[in-house]
Amino acid sequence: MINPDYYLKRGMSRMESGDLDGAIADLSEAIRQNPRKYQAYWTRGLARNRQGDADGAIADLSEAIRLQPRGTANIYLNRGTAYVRQADYDRAITDFEAAIRLDAENFTARVSCAQAYYQRNLSEITLMRDYAELLFLNPAADLTGTARWDSYAPIRFDLEHALKNLDEAIALRQDAANAYKLRALVHQMFGHLTEAIGDCDGAIRLKDDDWEAFWLRGSLLYRAQYYDGAILDETEAIRLAPAKVQNYVERGLAFSAKGDHDHANADFAEALNREPRYANAYRGRGKDRLAQGDYLGALADFDVALQFEGEPTTLRGWIWFNRASARALLGDYNSAIGDLTAAIRLNPEYAEAIYERGHLRHTRGDLGGALADFNAALKLNDRSAAWLLERALVHTANGSHNHAIADATAAVRLDPKSWRPYFVRGNMRAGKGDASGAAADYRRALALIAPDQPDPMAVGDLLAVQTYLAEHGEAIER
Repeated sequence: MINPDYYLKRGMSRMESGDLDGAIADLSEAIRQNPRKYQAYWTRGLARNRQGDADGAIADLSEAIRLQPRGTANIYLNRGTAYVRQADYDRAITDFEAAIRLDAENFTARVSCAQAYYQRNLSEITLMRDYAELLFLNPAADLTGTARWDSYAPIRFDLEHALKNLDEAIALRQDAANAYKLRALVHQMFGHLTEAIGDCDGAIRLKDDDWEAFWLRGSLLYRAQYYDGAILDETEAIRLAPAKVQNYVERGLAFSAKGDHDHANADFAEALNREPRYANAYRGRGKDRLAQGDYLGALADFDVALQFEGEPTTLRGWIWFNRASARALLGDYNSAIGDLTAAIRLNPEYAEAIYERGHLRHTRGDLGGALADFNAALKLNDRSAAWLLERALVHTANGSHNHAIADATAAVRLDPKSWRPYFVRGNMRAGKGDASGAAADYRRALALIAPDQPDPMAVGDLLAVQTYLAEHGEAIER
């Protein structure tokens, strides 16, 4: 009788040659003859994993681990890979970490563990989508330090562990472009643009025909507001992968940011020519048209973008937000407030939309609604001097002078080199009868305006300040 080792060796040989069915048959015979042959379960688990049979792979690999609990790291690595196929990232991470404990220098286990942490983070559908939203709203935006960021503690835990494993993996092997790319993605989630760009540099040095690395670096350069570099990278990504429509949209956004609307429009048009239902192209072109003052064109693009189902919640909120901007600029304030309300309904922590609705309510004289919105927006992000100053104006209109001055003072602390917070606080102190405090603020505001530049103050404001200072013995020469 042929012994089980014969079937084990032939099964392994068949698996390596790609004959997975033959391998599984041989390995099953080896197991029938010797049910305690853990290597046969392990190898059959590998073959089943390659066939896409994650359940069968997990069953075999679990049996191999039961028979050989202190077995090699690769058994745990292989079972972790099968769990990833099932999107069971908790169990996958447990297995990858077991593999690392058995073999701390296992490069594949380190990268696989990082990938699982990263994927588990993505499966919770929060931070990545917020960054996707921010890419359109404000390329240089950073969530760190905001109330929204504080709510992401479990996700940050995953990202920190992904980063740790990638650091270890790259220390083991500096020749793996994919490890650099993955670390770049993790860095960008933290807003570490310099580090992320550096990792893309590393990936491109190792593999200079990887369109994805150029696309990612171009996207990061755009967020870093280095638009020329972004255009160069997206152009190379287009050369390497002309069918990838996201490259045209990213380059279009960079052209738009530079004010080159003709080239931006051409890129958005090319993306839509290649993929007529590519929502990002409508969003990008709508943003570009908004910047050009083509509010009707922007409105049309945002209308189309809202028709697509299955978009991330934050991106749909971004469309509502920008359609509101177009409507407000066309003078349709009621519809704009309705759009902002829709954006907030989708994402109750959308601070920019809450503030903007408050601004429109303030403009229309709805002081109570404006104050409620400003309070909510500043609870989510208390680092905006402009938001504090507008709430201060509402407090003043309501007669709450102490609250108004407190907000203006907070704005001064946030933006001490700008004339406006001092000017606004000066007005409030003047209204309260604090002549010396008002004069000090007005003098500071005027001192911050460079004499060789156009005066940013409205002529009426400047005259009012000079008149006030003159009347209180504080006249200055301008």
